[in-house]
Amino acid sequence: MDTFCAIALTILALEVGRRTLGWTIVIISLGFMAYAFAGPLMPEMFLHKGITLKRYVDLMYMTDLGFWSGLTGLSAGLLYIFISFGVLLQATKTDRFYMDLSLAIAGKKPGGPAKVAILSSSAMGSISGSSLANVVTTGTLTIPLMKKTGYKPHEAGAIETVASAGGQIMPPIMGMGAFLMAEILGMQYFDIVKASFSPALLFYLTLWFFVDAKAKKHNLQGLNPDEIPNFLMTLKEGFHLFIPIIVLIWMLFKGFTPFMSGAICSVLILAIATIKRETRITLIELFKALEQCAVSMAGIAGVIVCAVIIVQMINYTGLMIKSTSIILHLSRGNLWATIAIEGLIAYILGMGLPVAESYIILATLGAPALIELGVTPLAAHLMIFWFAQLATITPPVCITAFAAAGIAKAPPMLTGFSSLKLGSTFYILPFLFVFTKILNVSSDPFQVILISFVAAIAMYLCVFRSNSARVSEQLGHPVGVIRPV
Repeated sequence: MDTFCAIALTILALEVGRRTLGWTIVIISLGFMAYAFAGPLMPEMFLHKGITLKRYVDLMYMTDLGFWSGLTGLSAGLLYIFISFGVLLQATKTDRFYMDLSLAIAGKKPGGPAKVAILSSSAMGSISGSSLANVVTTGTLTIPLMKKTGYKPHEAGAIETVASAGGQIMPPIMGMGAFLMAEILGMQYFDIVKASFSPALLFYLTLWFFVDAKAKKHNLQGLNPDEIPNFLMTLKEGFHLFIPIIVLIWMLFKGFTPFMSGAICSVLILAIATIKRETRITLIELFKALEQCAVSMAGIAGVIVCAVIIVQMINYTGLMIKSTSIILHLSRGNLWATIAIEGLIAYILGMGLPVAESYIILATLGAPALIELGVTPLAAHLMIFWFAQLATITPPVCITAFAAAGIAKAPPMLTGFSSLKLGSTFYILPFLFVFTKILNVSSDPFQVILISFVAAIAMYLCVFRSNSARVSEQLGHPVGVIRPV
């Protein structure tokens, strides 16, 4: 009976993965399972003793290392709480408040709608748990506005795509990444959030520099005054919607568990929403929100369970140790070359897997090689997590970019490649994690501020230099004539 149940559960897990992500995740999972069972038949480099059906049942079904591991428990408990937190915020129209506030702040500026996309996506992307959901909610407003003010359709789609993808690295919630990282590293969730705050701000600041340079280059204007909400009036009408997020940050800072903090603040959202008629929800709307929580969590659970199969097959066969040796052999022990290999693997994984799956596999196979070369575990995992963000914007399978292209009525692949180019910051900024002390916010906050300031100037000059070179070429001058000061 145990054998039958283990096999049935494996088939059901793969079917959930297929319904959620398609055949890619099923093929990858079956590939690792085949590698585990066919170990004695493998080439010498990948040879291992293999796994029997009885051992597979023991490992995956009878112990807490397989289907009942901490990752599965994370999706059943903590992730569900924070998915609910984000869904309830949207149900109480908090996303509209963030959008109106972003319009009031940046709508008048050159290329205003693009800057609104950055502000609103950074706010909603963190709590929505999905870059695709973020594009569908904020993009339906920002993308048409960007096109209206002069951005090309594929540019508008790419800006919204990258801004939405960046929401997964934005504290305080960071989608599901911080929770997975805390589980894998055995760290406190809030320590990861604190370390991620400065790099996330740098990411969005760099994106802001890009759209500002683009707007000035093409003389793109902001929105008309009658299209922009009044800032003070908007803040007055919706300031109470900030309370649950402020309380959440305070509770995490005070040492409450993420589960307790998220549960209390989810209930607090419903209580706070009753203050004003515009944000109250009816009983039917509450039931619909709870239904959406379950639907959203079902897709994530499918990803997590398939990832559990892959990770356990990697661990049992010793492939993690082999992969570390292979990566270090290919890079000849050079840290820069190792990072380049990790980035290439992340790019390939991103073509067919979502962010969580890419991160879990790469953290299992690649992080030990970085740690072996002296990189701190937090820096290694954060770097890999940033690399994994390209999963949703990497052609030929870039669902987030395709969704944005549909809204923008732009060519999907052109939007995808534009997003990949704009999202190169996901590759650039993680080098700060390894070669500077930007993550040491608890031990040396002054140095973190100094590094962040210098990095912001460097990113501004990079954007300015690139834009100046294009303008110079268009005028018929040598590329190096216009130089940043």
